[in-house]
Amino acid sequence: MRRSLRSIRSARFSRLSAFLAWVRLVRFRLGADGGPVLLRDRTALRVLSALAALIVIGGALSSLSAWSEKRIASGPSALVSSSTEDVGPSATQDAPDAMREVARPLVSHTSPVVPDAAELAAALGPAQTAGGPLSPGAAPYNEGSFAPLADAARQVDTALLQAAARLGLAPSRLEVLDSETRLTRAGQVYPFLRLAVRLDASSGTDRKAVTEKNFVAALRESLRVWAPRARLRVEGAGLYFVTADEEITHSVYCGSEPRVLPPLPLAAAYGGNGSRPRLTIVVDDMGESETAARKLLALPYPVTLSVWPRAARAAYVATLARERGRQVFLHQPMEPVGHAPGDAAPELLRVGMDPARLEEELAESLRLVPYVEGVNNHMGSRFTSDPASARALCATLRRLRPDILVLDSLTHAASVLYDEARRQGLAARRRALFLDDENGRHDKAAVLNALDRGLELAREHGAAVVIGHPRPATLAALAAWTGYRAGDVDIAPLAPWPDNTNGGASALFTEIP
Repeated sequence: MRRSLRSIRSARFSRLSAFLAWVRLVRFRLGADGGPVLLRDRTALRVLSALAALIVIGGALSSLSAWSEKRIASGPSALVSSSTEDVGPSATQDAPDAMREVARPLVSHTSPVVPDAAELAAALGPAQTAGGPLSPGAAPYNEGSFAPLADAARQVDTALLQAAARLGLAPSRLEVLDSETRLTRAGQVYPFLRLAVRLDASSGTDRKAVTEKNFVAALRESLRVWAPRARLRVEGAGLYFVTADEEITHSVYCGSEPRVLPPLPLAAAYGGNGSRPRLTIVVDDMGESETAARKLLALPYPVTLSVWPRAARAAYVATLARERGRQVFLHQPMEPVGHAPGDAAPELLRVGMDPARLEEELAESLRLVPYVEGVNNHMGSRFTSDPASARALCATLRRLRPDILVLDSLTHAASVLYDEARRQGLAARRRALFLDDENGRHDKAAVLNALDRGLELAREHGAAVVIGHPRPATLAALAAWTGYRAGDVDIAPLAPWPDNTNGGASALFTEIP
C-alpha cells in the first residue's frame, strides 16, 4: 500500500512541476514579446496554479479510487492472513469483471421469477455449511440475472474474514449457525447467514481474546473496503445485522458464550402440559415499521408478529423477531367483500383464482417472510367465506407447508377457513376478539379492556387468540398492560389447541382493512 501511494504521489507531482514550468515559460515569452499583459498579473497566475492543483488532485483521487476498486475486486484472493495488517490486492492477479460490477441495478419483476436449482447454484456460488467455520468460497463469483445482491453478500463474507485476520483471529472463530437462501421483492435471490463470533481466548487455536468493541471497529473498516454496499446495524446485546441494498445478508452475534435460539415451532419452548390456559396475542400488519416491531419485541411477554409478505421491511422484521425468540406469521392478503377486481394486488388471493396461480402467489409469500410458523388472513371476508377458495388454500398449504398453523382471523361471520383447515388435517385456530376494533374504538383504555377480556376467554375455553394492529393506542396499551402477571394464564405463542375447545370465538366480526 505504501509503495502504491508513493508511486501515485511521484507521478502526480512530476506532472505538476512540468505544468508550472510551462506556465512560467508562457508568461515570460508573452511578456518579452510585448503582447497581452494578462498573464503578468498575479491573479491570473493564481488562477492557473489553482487549476493545476485541481487537475493533480482530481487525478490522484481517480487513481486512489481505481486502486481501491481493484483491491475490493481482488476479494478472496487476498484472504485470511495471520498478520494484523491490512491485506492488499495481489500484484499479479487482475480483478475479475464479475467482481468489479458491484453496483449493477436490481432486476425488477412485477411478480418475481423464482429461479430453479441450477440458476440458484450459478448465482450464489458455493454454499456455507451450518455448524462449520465461515469460508471465503471460490472467486470469481458467478454473476447472473439474480446475482448482484448475492455478490454483495459474498463480499460481506470476505469483510468478516478480513476483520478477523486484522485482529489475528483464526477463521474458525466465525461459526456459521444457520444458512438459507432468501428472495427479495424485486426477484433477487441471495444467501443469508447467521454467524457467531467467539471473542474469548478459549474459543480458538489462536488463544487470543478481543473485545466486542475492537471486533466491531475492525468489521466496520473491513466492510468499508471490501463490501462498500454493506452497512452494519447495531441491534443490542451483542447482535448486529449487516445489510446490503436494505436487505439483511448476515446476522452476527459477538460474544463468549454460544448463542442458541429456541427451535421452531416456538410454542414447544413455552411447553407446559396444557394444564393452564393460554392466551396468544397476535399483532397484524407488521413489516412496514421497524419502530413498531422493536416496541413489540421489547415487551416483557411474547407476542406473535404477523407480517405482510410485500411490506418494505418484511424480512428485516421477521429476522429481528426470530433473533428475539418471537413467533412469526404470514399475514396473507385475501379478497374482501366489495373489492374491485382491477384493484387486486399481486399477492392477493382471490375467489376463483387458478389453482396454479394461487400456489405460485402463496409460495412466493412464504419465501418473502422467513421463519414463518403460521398464516392468517389479511382482510379476506369474501375469500374465507367461499368454501371452494378455502378448500383450495388449505390444499395448497398442505403441499407447501404441512406443518403450518392456520389462524382464521374471522373477518366475516360466515368464514369457513378454520373448519376447512381442520377437515384437511392442518393445525387450525381462530381468533376470539380484536383488541383495537371493538365498536370502532382505538383508544388505550379500550385495548386494555380487550386484553383483560382475552384473559377471561382463555380461562373459559382453555385457550384464546386476540388480534391487534400496530396503532399508537394499541402499542401504548400493550406496554402498560399488567395482566400478563396474572399467573393462572400463560401468555404464549400460538399452538394447536385441544379438540374439545372452540378457541373462544366471539361474535365480534368486523372487517379490518
